[in-house]
Amino acid sequence: MNILQPPTDSLYKFMAVSGLLIICFSVIWPELRIYELEQQSIQLKGEVNILRIETNNLNKDVERHNKDKSIETLIEKQRLQEIKLEQLKTKAELGQLAVTNTRRMNRILYIGAALGLTLSFFGFILWYWRVQIWQDKAIRKEATPQANNLQRKKPYKESNSENK
Repeated sequence: MNILQPPTDSLYKFMAVSGLLIICFSVIWPELRIYELEQQSIQLKGEVNILRIETNNLNKDVERHNKDKSIETLIEKQRLQEIKLEQLKTKAELGQLAVTNTRRMNRILYIGAALGLTLSFFGFILWYWRVQIWQDKAIRKEATPQANNLQRKKPYKESNSENK
């Protein structure tokens, strides 16, 4: 049997094997994806913290420059502060998106595993009860006359060898 070719000799066998493949895919792929999303989320949280610190430092610089009345540096610091705030908002949204995607992957994992288990379970049960039992009976029935013939021939051969 070719490993890459699905079994097509029985619908029930196909159901069972397809269920196993769905289980494998729905468990492995979301787990890998969740791991990547968790890494991304941790990285984004770190970047958000860094941007908050930079924003706080810029706020302190703006307050200091307000006292000095240096307009050019004040405008430059305020622009930089606005850019950092936008970066902060974007990183926060990306972090929220990573959390949402993690939840989606968990749903895919559970739904796929349940679907695969159901399909595989019924496929194996139906395959056994509707196909395999009858094949086993046919093989036994076919093998029984051959076994009887061997038993009959065996004593005959022994009796022939004794006469000589």
